[in-house]
This record gives sequence, structure tokens and C-alpha cells, in this order.
Amino acid sequence: MGFTLLLQGFEENQTEIDFSARGEFDSESGERIFATLFENQQVYASSAEILTDLLEARQALIMHHKGLFVELLDQFILKVKIFGFHFAYMDIRQDSRKHDDLWEEIFKIKGIVPEETEDAQIEQLMKVQNLPDHKDYQDPFNLEMVQTFEVIDQIQGSNGEDALNRYIISNCQSAKHLLEVFQLAKLTLGSKHEQMPLDIVPLFETIDDLRAAPEIMERLYQLPVYKAHLVNRKNKQTVMLGFSDGTKDGGYLKANWSILRAKEELTKVSRVNGIEVVFFDGRGGPPARGGGNMHNFYASLGDQVENSEIQVTIQGQTISANYGKQASCTYNFEQLLSAGWRIISTVMPKKTSQMCSVR
Repeated sequence: MGFTLLLQGFEENQTEIDFSARGEFDSESGERIFATLFENQQVYASSAEILTDLLEARQALIMHHKGLFVELLDQFILKVKIFGFHFAYMDIRQDSRKHDDLWEEIFKIKGIVPEETEDAQIEQLMKVQNLPDHKDYQDPFNLEMVQTFEVIDQIQGSNGEDALNRYIISNCQSAKHLLEVFQLAKLTLGSKHEQMPLDIVPLFETIDDLRAAPEIMERLYQLPVYKAHLVNRKNKQTVMLGFSDGTKDGGYLKANWSILRAKEELTKVSRVNGIEVVFFDGRGGPPARGGGNMHNFYASLGDQVENSEIQVTIQGQTISANYGKQASCTYNFEQLLSAGWRIISTVMPKKTSQMCSVR
């Protein structure tokens, strides 16, 4: 049984190459590719699997067809490597007070009387074995939050874990706020997977929350159930810091100083507990919203701040101003990357790589 590989560069230009059954290319591999691309069937569990088949097809083109149209296939392989099945990363984000309301209703449905202290409340919610049926929720917004976790599972099933693997908790003020989301994910996603495929990301925004962040994370690192979760996530914890709301709360100078101190203390706490902390900076656009020169900011952090990976949000008019044109986009990316190399060359000469992620 042969297989026809169809490469389409433009709508008016289609090229077909027939791989016969002479052993040039596994027909089953070809059928899987065809079903995925042209019949919208979910055949592959991950983009790595389709890459294996595509590279096999590429080898057949080179060996048996003198590399005919291999450039078109290379373009497609590059797109799969960059975008996978998901094209872009997505995050779920919700305010901690909404989670408080949800757990208040869950406790009410189950007849649980909340304890007075946070420690006792954490113990109560971690003992919950299952969530109420959908019909039992009175608040439609609470039901929607529960269903959000079901949607996460659907998205990961069709587009891979890279499509959506983070849940950000806005206005995070305590360990309880993280564990509320952790337990929700455990009772939904965790019940279907051996390892829960979701990172729980706290967002510390106000000056007081930034000050409390190291103690909150230290407490979580020491909690056996959360520590086991981090082991499954390769001992990596993402922490988001709110530049915009921090600036609104304490002013530009105090906010940036508080963020720097929070990063230093979070780095220290994480390293002691064997965790690699990744800082996700929620930077605003203009300085009034916590923005400013990113090159100078990241180049000045020093070796007391974990920076093997940088993640940053680009907001508002800054997107079009700094990244709307190819020339300005290239310049600003170079500025961000060169900040990393400056750190490497000055305070970390032994470090050989710096990763940057803009989401």
C-alpha cells in the first residue's frame, strides 16, 4: 500500500509525491500524517510523535527522490517544532477571593463548618475527597470555575499539555490560596492522571503580599503533598510578581525595590528547598504601570536572583510600540536577551545559557 504526501505551500499550488510500498516510507506512518492534517483526526498523543513520522518522510525524500520538495517539508517540520499542536501557550487566571467563595459553597454543600484559623481550614480542605455534583451548586460562577478544570483536561487532551498547563492565582495572599486551587486541580485533573499536569502559580501584587511571599512559599515547600507535586513538575515553581498593581499600591520606586527584595528572598528559600523558582514578571506598559527599560532591569538583578529562565508579560500600548514592527521587535528582543548575557559575563561566568519566554 502506497502513501501520497501532499505538500501545500499556496492554495493554488499543490505538490504530490507518491511513496510506493518499496520500503521507502512506512505506509502506516503516512496514513497517520494524512489523517491528522487532512481529516482532522486525533491520532498523535504529542507533537514529538508526528515529528518522528515527518522526519522519516524527509529521509525518504532525500534517499529516493533526490530531496525533491524537501524545502516545503522542512518548513512544516519547523512549524511543528515551534508551535507543536497548540500554536500558543494559554494560562488560566482567577482571583483568590473567587476561590474562597467557591470553597465556602463546597463546605456548605458538604456540611463542613469552617474552622477559625488558616491552618485548620487548610487541613479541612485537604481532607475533601470529592467535589459536589454540578447540580448542587447554587452560584453559577462557582460551577463555572469547577468546569474550568474540566476544560483544561479537554484542551490538554486535544492539543497537548503545552497548550494550557498553568493556573495563575491573582491577589494571592496566603498558602491557603494556593492550596485551594491545588486541591481543585487534584480532585478534577488529578483523578484522571497519575501526575497532575498543572502548575499552580501565585501572583503576589501588593507591597504587603510581596513581603509575605517568601514565607508563604517556604510553607508550601515544606508541605509533603505539595512537595510531591513539585517533584512531579521537575522541582520547578513559577512565581508571578505584579509590577502594575505593586506600583499602584506603593509607587514606582517602592514597588521595584519590594519586587527585588522578594525575588532575592524567594530565590534563597527555593534554593534551600531544592526548588528552581522561575519568576514571571507581570510588567505593565509605561512606568506608571510598573513598566520601564527591561534591559536595565534584568541586567541589574545580580546573582542573588534566580534567572535561568525569564518570563514577562507585555501589556497595552507597549505591545504595538515595542513589538509592532519587525525592526522594533528585533531590537527589543535583542535588548532583553543581551541583558541575560550581561549577567552571565559579569556575575555568573560559568553559566552558559539564558532562557527568555514572553507570554
